[in-house]
Amino acid sequence: MEIKTYTLSEMNTLLDNLRGLYDAARLVEPVACREIDISTCNDGNIRYGPPCYSIWGTLERCTNCTSLDARQRCRRRTKEDILEGEPVGIQSIPVKLAMPGGRELNCVVETICKSEGTEGVVNALISRYMLVFEVDLIRDRSRLVYSSNEGTLGLPPGGVYSELNEQYCRERLDKGLAEWRIREGSIPNIVERLSEDDSFEICYSVGQDKWRAVEFRVSTRDDTGRPTRALMCFKKLEDDRTVIHRLHMERDKALEALEIALKEARQANDAKTAFLSNMSHDIRTPMNAIMGFTRLALDEGVPEKEMRDYLEKIRMSSAHMLGLVNKVLDLVRIESGRVMLEDQPEDLPALIREVGTIMLPMAEARSQNFIVDTSGLVDTMVSCDRQRLTQVLTNLVQNAIKFTPEGGRIILKVVQKTCQVDGYGAFVFSVEDNGCGISEAFRKRVFEPFEQESNPFSKTNEGNGLGLSIVRQLVNLAGGTVRVVSEPGKGSVFSVYVELALMDPNTARAEPEREEKEVAGQVNYAGKRILIVEDNALNRMIIRKIAEKYGLIAEEASDGSMALAMIKDREAGWYDCVLMDIRMPEMDGLEATRRIRALADRKKAATPVVGVSANAFTEDRENARQAGMNGYVAKPVRMEEILYVMNCIFSGKPVLGAQDKGRRERKE
Repeated sequence: MEIKTYTLSEMNTLLDNLRGLYDAARLVEPVACREIDISTCNDGNIRYGPPCYSIWGTLERCTNCTSLDARQRCRRRTKEDILEGEPVGIQSIPVKLAMPGGRELNCVVETICKSEGTEGVVNALISRYMLVFEVDLIRDRSRLVYSSNEGTLGLPPGGVYSELNEQYCRERLDKGLAEWRIREGSIPNIVERLSEDDSFEICYSVGQDKWRAVEFRVSTRDDTGRPTRALMCFKKLEDDRTVIHRLHMERDKALEALEIALKEARQANDAKTAFLSNMSHDIRTPMNAIMGFTRLALDEGVPEKEMRDYLEKIRMSSAHMLGLVNKVLDLVRIESGRVMLEDQPEDLPALIREVGTIMLPMAEARSQNFIVDTSGLVDTMVSCDRQRLTQVLTNLVQNAIKFTPEGGRIILKVVQKTCQVDGYGAFVFSVEDNGCGISEAFRKRVFEPFEQESNPFSKTNEGNGLGLSIVRQLVNLAGGTVRVVSEPGKGSVFSVYVELALMDPNTARAEPEREEKEVAGQVNYAGKRILIVEDNALNRMIIRKIAEKYGLIAEEASDGSMALAMIKDREAGWYDCVLMDIRMPEMDGLEATRRIRALADRKKAATPVVGVSANAFTEDRENARQAGMNGYVAKPVRMEEILYVMNCIFSGKPVLGAQDKGRRERKE
């Protein structure tokens, strides 16, 4: 056998290539039984590594071989690998190392590889691959390390890897296949795939019955095991009919996946377009009423009775538009995972009766028989999110009322069933009606946003098609299920199944409504002074006018910095309360509140501050509380809410129920 001579530089390149093709590679001086560190041989002296351990996994000192460790960019084969059936073997090829100064050293190139054949490792590049590039996965660079006599496929010998990958794919592959091949050969995909395995292969067609495979193999990893360099090895596949058939199937599967991805992208875009179209329509409808009745109200000589009728219609249209906005925000927050259920002890029969009380006037307006049945309950105290459960049930009942004729029947019922989980109860909440029912085709879409079926009992298209979608999202969030059984002309039954933790019947729940009644009416507002901090002049005017009706003295500031200066300039106790907007220029309400609380004059620092903002969600209230606000009211402003919070503050009582009260307003 001819023994080839390598310079130090050539040996370095050879070992780098082999470490990527196989699992390990090293240069051994057999007599000394040590590994040669050629990176330190430039001065002509030989450097040796430590005594070796058996690469066969005995982890014992041996006398005739050496082993690389993880620091030398290869994986040690342990005894466990062998016992688990990992097919490994050792191949050794004698070489000569040309040392500086003219000396030659007899050595052995030793590799640890999978036992797939007996070909020599030095000839492996030629026998297995037509082209090999080394890819720097950190710096996005590529370097040609081997090419056969078939050339380089028109690829440059080095440069930016991502550009090389895209150039090759776009020049040689069809458009659809090129996009897939670019993605498969991208650095993020290489890193992801090689983090889980030592190699992976992709195959693709480059012409009629012509196929090519590219194998990516780990060359180096960092200390965490993340690949940092890889070899990209091009292989030409022979005309094996079995292989060709398999590759055809893989190509068709890849193209099918691309078609599905394209279809899903188009569907998502169509859904977005439909969503915006529906939103535009549903917002323009009440907005048209608001603008139209406003113009009528501004006409000269309008009788007072007509004026009041116009203003009432403006109020109703505004409430309708606010309800739509709240529902859309709810749906978006739920789908984005920003809604968390806030479970607390609740009296379930009382909660169901409260839903009945809320919905009864709507049913009576249509002369419908509305029945609430809680006789199927065994346990009464449960842990649940009161707001969200009430929202689910009111949406279902409201939907039933809308699609049931006058004189019809609606039943809100809850039944407790046996639960397999200790400490939990299984509850089925159902809403049954004898209305128009739902067609089989529409039942498949009934929980989709903005989907509505024609209502034979209404001349107008009531609602916005969001209520049932919110129901499904909330029930899924609670780990439950919702289903519908319906027959056209006979009615529908919507059922919600959910498992709730059972609580001690003696567990008491704070009743915000009762607390509110106790506080209401105890405060005389005459002469009390408030500071309205709001950057919108119209909003300041509205709050001031309403406040003055209750005898309050109102002053105004247009941003947080101005409010802070006014509090500093006035004597302590000048303002009985500050109504603070959150989002303002110069200084927002949260920062202004924090600075008020940090004032040296402790009495000024204790000035009550109530947040007034369009940001109406739980995290917004929590941010306000952490900033030092005493209470929080959501826009659009209702003076009843502000008065309740001020009642609590002036009476020295905690602001209990303010959040629940705000929630009730949004539901209505």
